[in-house]
Amino acid sequence: MVELQRILKFAALLVFFAMPASGQDGLVGLQQVGDWIVYKKNGEPVQCGIMAIPASMNFSRNGKPVKANRGATRVVILYLMNETGQAMLAYESGFPIKQDTTATLEVGGSSFNLYLDPSGESRSWAWPTRSDEARIIEQMRKGNEAIITSVSERGTRVRDVYSLRGVTAGLNAARDECS
Repeated sequence: MVELQRILKFAALLVFFAMPASGQDGLVGLQQVGDWIVYKKNGEPVQCGIMAIPASMNFSRNGKPVKANRGATRVVILYLMNETGQAMLAYESGFPIKQDTTATLEVGGSSFNLYLDPSGESRSWAWPTRSDEARIIEQMRKGNEAIITSVSERGTRVRDVYSLRGVTAGLNAARDECS
């Protein structure tokens, strides 16, 4: 139950990222560090974090390359400063992920499941369990790339590759900004 509450709370925060730029009052891009953007959003709670878009994307269906269209795609690592201060990670796929599936994040030789909103309201966002989150972020700090694979509701297999250049410096900058 605690995990579900955390997921729903984080999902509400992620709605912020789905709004058009004009609706993102208080969002300030602070700097680019490597391939990641450090940002801050004033308000209650203050949010600081980093986000990146894929360095490369591949789409396939039945083992053959296909072209695909999608919306905003990114990985976000977020700090809520009036909470525990612990980082939270989420993936925005840019399309509805096939129901009853998970996305998979590979980093540092390990593989982790990213789960969809259990209410089914948002199938384009996925995140790990809280118990995996710290391990994933630690692996991201040490690694060179992270690969996220998922399947769209149309059956397209999507493989997003994220550069991890700048993750450690970006996370440090985000934490310092909100301390």
